[in-house]
Amino acid sequence: MDVGIVNANEMIAYGDLEEDMKELCENLVFNKNEDATDEMLTRTAFERACIDARKKGVPLPRKPRGKIKNYPRKQFAYDNVEPTPATEPPLPTSDVAQNHVPNHYCNSRITHEKIEAIRAKTTMLSKPNIDYAQPADKYPESFPHFVRGRDSLREYITSLFTSRIAIYDGAMGTMIQNYGKRNKLEEEEYRGDRFKDWSCNTKGNNDQLSITQPHIIQGIYKAYLEEGGSDLIGTNTFSSTTIAMADYEMEDYVYELNYESARLAREACDEVTAKDPSKPRFVVGAIGPTNRTGSISPSVEDPSVRNVTFDELVDAYFEQIVGLMDGGSDILMVETIFDTLNAKAALYAIGEYLEFTGLDIPVFVSGTLVDQSGRTLSGQTGEAFYASIRHAKPMCVGLNCALGAKHMTPFVEKLANCVECFLHVYSNAGLPNAMGGYDETPEDMAEQNKVFFENGWLNMVGGCCGSTPPHIKAIREVSESYKPRKLPDVGRPKMWLSGLEDLVVDDVHNHLGLPFLNVGERCNISGSIRFKKLMMAGDYATAMDIAKKQVEDGAHVIDINVDDGLLDGVAAMQKFVKIAITEPDVSKGKFFL
Repeated sequence: MDVGIVNANEMIAYGDLEEDMKELCENLVFNKNEDATDEMLTRTAFERACIDARKKGVPLPRKPRGKIKNYPRKQFAYDNVEPTPATEPPLPTSDVAQNHVPNHYCNSRITHEKIEAIRAKTTMLSKPNIDYAQPADKYPESFPHFVRGRDSLREYITSLFTSRIAIYDGAMGTMIQNYGKRNKLEEEEYRGDRFKDWSCNTKGNNDQLSITQPHIIQGIYKAYLEEGGSDLIGTNTFSSTTIAMADYEMEDYVYELNYESARLAREACDEVTAKDPSKPRFVVGAIGPTNRTGSISPSVEDPSVRNVTFDELVDAYFEQIVGLMDGGSDILMVETIFDTLNAKAALYAIGEYLEFTGLDIPVFVSGTLVDQSGRTLSGQTGEAFYASIRHAKPMCVGLNCALGAKHMTPFVEKLANCVECFLHVYSNAGLPNAMGGYDETPEDMAEQNKVFFENGWLNMVGGCCGSTPPHIKAIREVSESYKPRKLPDVGRPKMWLSGLEDLVVDDVHNHLGLPFLNVGERCNISGSIRFKKLMMAGDYATAMDIAKKQVEDGAHVIDINVDDGLLDGVAAMQKFVKIAITEPDVSKGKFFL
């Protein structure tokens, strides 16, 4: 409207107008927005309809909603709770973790039937030693000294990670390849005497070398400890699960593979620690992702198909954990995670082991973002990945593999802004070249990692594919000039959900400024007759469109309920969810089951 004529006599009643009518009048008279005329015409039609309804004695029509005014988020008393400085990462709920009870390192005292059953089927030729406690007076009692069985490793790591940037090791595969370039390392060497008559080829099974060529593996461990200066080294067990070892028909050797790899690392760490007790070295039991995925279908025709179940993953990981701990591991790390469901299975298995043994074992978790999209292979952002596993109370979380330090920078920064525990990175030595090798020199890799140190993002750093002891040494020397990441202050609890992206519930609110989580109820058999008919008919594709529409319309969470007496609810739920998580437009929402 360009020109308006106002009857001054009507201004007498201006103060009697309803607030929404007053706003419509001011928008119209003062031309505050381009929709003012249309909004007033809609309201005028409503007022006329009301007059007609009163004359006819019928109910009044519904009042037009009008344009919704958005208010800023309302502040409550709990928003003003002052954060307190964190003294350590969030603790697991067990009494031993809460009270920092040292691990006794006498594994022979652990006699749970499930653990004993795994030990009983070992392929080892003689009964192994599984006790690693040290005399209480072996080294001085104060930090930086550490004695197994006397001191709490949780307390020690907290002191280490808050006093300086700790050093992890580098690539195992790269070092084995480098050894093979200088020495003969063919099928015969991989088999050794133990597997000389094996039924299939074993070259490439690097974990097997812990049994057949232990001097190679222990030599690599010592190189990282002595030349690289690593505080912690990972075991040569990336593929030591029954699932991964099926490729070599070595499922029965899983306990032995993990035990021997951990034992060799234990011996190397103890030997180097004895030379300088003020710098203890620790064994990190490495738990890889396996070569199967719990949340990704191997079939392009059927997205609900899986080649492994969650329970199978848990059983495989549990057996690996028993071998790693019996071999002398101090810490357990679930690493190179490209599918968060696999990681959850590993963390579940760790939880079982800790429950059965009553031990407090620090847990590290390391995810892998497969490309510059900053997502795992299963589609999650780094923040959503952390939100998915934070319930396990890992002591340290971070990223490794797939990318070089330069390409990891924006994703490490995001994690540093949200992770409540310690943070680590062990990147590749750049991106692979055309021949599959890595070109970054030790100096290049150290320089690329420098941005992490300058910004105070890390508590531990190491290397992955392409890195060697000289790379780790160069990174260590650069890191020594910088302080480690400070643990974030502890604020009030928050509800933190994850799908493909994460969602802090307090961050979403309605137009009134009140906290509001929008839950879509159309995928609930009890609330939608259409959804019920589709599920009864097995029409999952159309049912998925209902879920997709809810997310498009603004649902933060999708409530999924398929409980009906005439439907196999468990099977229907599994199939629906397995399909849903492969649909990006659906799985960017969160699921309530």
